[in-house]
Amino acid sequence: MSDERKETKEERRARRAAKKEESARVTEAADMKDTAEETKEERKARKAAKKEENARAAEAPEVKEDASEVTQDTKEETKEETKEERKARKRAAKEAKKAKAVEEGDAKEEEKGKKDKKRKREDSKAEEPKAEPAKKKAALDTSAPIFADENLSDQAKKAIHYAQQFGTASWKFNKARQGWLLRNVWTEVPGEHVAVVVAYLKTVMGGVRGALVTKAKEYAKEEEVVVVEEEEEEGKTAATAEVEGESKEAEAEEAKKDEEETDASDAEERSRRRERARQLLEAMGEAYSA
Repeated sequence: MSDERKETKEERRARRAAKKEESARVTEAADMKDTAEETKEERKARKAAKKEENARAAEAPEVKEDASEVTQDTKEETKEETKEERKARKRAAKEAKKAKAVEEGDAKEEEKGKKDKKRKREDSKAEEPKAEPAKKKAALDTSAPIFADENLSDQAKKAIHYAQQFGTASWKFNKARQGWLLRNVWTEVPGEHVAVVVAYLKTVMGGVRGALVTKAKEYAKEEEVVVVEEEEEEGKTAATAEVEGESKEAEAEEAKKDEEETDASDAEERSRRRERARQLLEAMGEAYSA
């Protein structure tokens, strides 16, 4: 049984191989038949194709020659244009490079200028001291007794109060107040306030002191000038009366009376100036001749 199975396998293999060979022969035979039939057609096609190829080959050298001539002309034209274009391109490149350099230089200069200005502003800000907030003016203390005097003007009250505050912590220099005192110490300041005003004015310095001393000496000598003028006037009046008679004397006396009435207030004012000038000169340690 085992021998039969073994032979059966071999036979099966042989049968399969024989079948494959037979199929191959059948296929090959069919192919050979098809090839034999196609060969006639292909032969015709091959002959036609060969004729066409020969015709194309005959025309090809002329076309090739024409093409080579065109190519050569194109190359020469391209070569000539390239030289001109190369020169133009180089010139354009140089100009563009110069323009770019100029623009970059201008940009750098502009940037540098901006940085310099910014640095200067920062330096100036650093150097400038910070502005202090504006100080509010201290309100004037009107509770002092001087402000209750209705006979004085507002300027007189403020100036005299200014002198009264001199030497205290609340006093602060005020040019306008000092100027009023310098102009009006001779007559406008009431007698009870002269001492405090003189105590302040004796401390002034510089050109203000020099001008004040000169004015005080001038007022201190007013009495002598007035006396001399009166004596001269009396002499003139007497001489005129003796020469021209009683009528002239009456006219002179009447004129003198009118003048005396007119100068009554001036005489009082001169006397007040004289006294205050001498008081101020003594306080300032300045000598004067009476």
